[in-house]
Amino acid sequence: MTTIPPASFNALVEQYLGQRLPPAMADTIDLPGQPNDARALMRRMLGLMKSARFPATDFNPFLTGMLATMVPGVLPRPLPCPVVTESSMSTSPPRIVPGRRPARCLSTWAVDSRP
Repeated sequence: MTTIPPASFNALVEQYLGQRLPPAMADTIDLPGQPNDARALMRRMLGLMKSARFPATDFNPFLTGMLATMVPGVLPRPLPCPVVTESSMSTSPPRIVPGRRPARCLSTWAVDSRP
């Protein structure tokens, strides 16, 4: 059986906690616009809240604001550079070992990722 992902964070809260949040609070989180790993973390968090009997009425604007900004912000993004393999060792600097990313690529990624 496949499950259809909820179209909104409020639908997800209702699915896990049995009650919807006020629209002004729930609309701060754009669930469909979040990366897959952020949506998975929010599902995990709501599952733990359900296990702990955390009521939906205890949500507050601070919590939803943190979820909207912190969850997608702290999860790692994929790096745009390839992992070095044995076959690509001839083109990589000698300090790079298989399974690592070239330092130049990481430096570029870090600079490009700054806000």
